[in-house]
Amino acid sequence: MVMSTRGADWKNMRYDPDKFANAIDEQGYRNLQLLRNQGLPSLLGVLQHLELLHSKKQAEVKKLFSRYFVSEFTD
Repeated sequence: MVMSTRGADWKNMRYDPDKFANAIDEQGYRNLQLLRNQGLPSLLGVLQHLELLHSKKQAEVKKLFSRYFVSEFTD
């Protein structure tokens, strides 16, 4: 699963990463629904565009996206 940091709302993401991460677009969610209907395989998460952020923010953003990934793709 490839996610991007480009569309994230950084100010609000700490409070609700599911809502404000914007890591997956609408088409991505449609594709995920199709995969879930067929049985979702094991996933590996990839975070793109992290280099666009200041180096001091990168660790925090990785943690938030990791939390989002776990909440979205695990039971």
